[in-house]
Amino acid sequence: MTWTVQDLLSGDTLRCEADELYSVDVVDSPLVYTVPHAGVLVPADLVETWGLGDDALRDTDLHTDELYMFEGSRVETSLNRYAVNMNRPRWRETGVSTYEEEDALRTYLKEMRPSWSKPVNGTWKKALLGVYDAYHGALQSLLRDRVDSYGYVFLVTCHSMNAEADANTPDEGRRPDITICTEHGQGTDSAVIDAICDAIPPRYDVAVDEPYASGFTTAAYAAGHPAVHGVQIEVNKACYMDEETFTYDVGRGRRLQGVFQQSVQAGLAVIRELES
Repeated sequence: MTWTVQDLLSGDTLRCEADELYSVDVVDSPLVYTVPHAGVLVPADLVETWGLGDDALRDTDLHTDELYMFEGSRVETSLNRYAVNMNRPRWRETGVSTYEEEDALRTYLKEMRPSWSKPVNGTWKKALLGVYDAYHGALQSLLRDRVDSYGYVFLVTCHSMNAEADANTPDEGRRPDITICTEHGQGTDSAVIDAICDAIPPRYDVAVDEPYASGFTTAAYAAGHPAVHGVQIEVNKACYMDEETFTYDVGRGRRLQGVFQQSVQAGLAVIRELES
């Protein structure tokens, strides 16, 4: 199936195959990271159905595909989170009604308006879930391979958050600069979290599990798993981009790149010690 997709940021229309809508870069390292919400592509004939526009872009983790660059295996998608959300559970047949019950095909825009608010034919449902399954299949395969090769794996899920809390989020007011999400301490050992936080320069306001404790990826693959260490990183968009124009600040972005590389390596060093 050839897809016709619209770029929500540029407005351009593109044609591509399903396997071009996600990517996997494999590196011989115990580090695996995902970038699930940077994508800006939506099937063109569904953009109007879902009423997607600037609200969707404001809730997209824009430029995180440029911001997070690690020496590890990387899994990402160019599909927008409102087309299919890779950091949510797969489709729930029973339907959803609250923020906490979102699934891969239903994510809430601001003011709690569901993006999946109108019927979408079964062909698109199957196609979108096909990319979801391929993305998660690739991720699961990488995690198994890293555990087989090293005895452990460090899984980092990479996100950003709006500077101020929105109506469809559980917090209020200004967010921290950086949040390390640990699934309430279940994703990895506390010493790993301490090392990550200690490696972040004091110019950044750092929080743990506030306003978010984690997401589906950490919960599903790391929490309670003896060989998978996992965290989710959230960075305040005001630290690296203009939220009104969606413009990436290259200078501040590069500085954050270095911060994240240093802090993730500090966490990985502790994991190596624990696993040895």
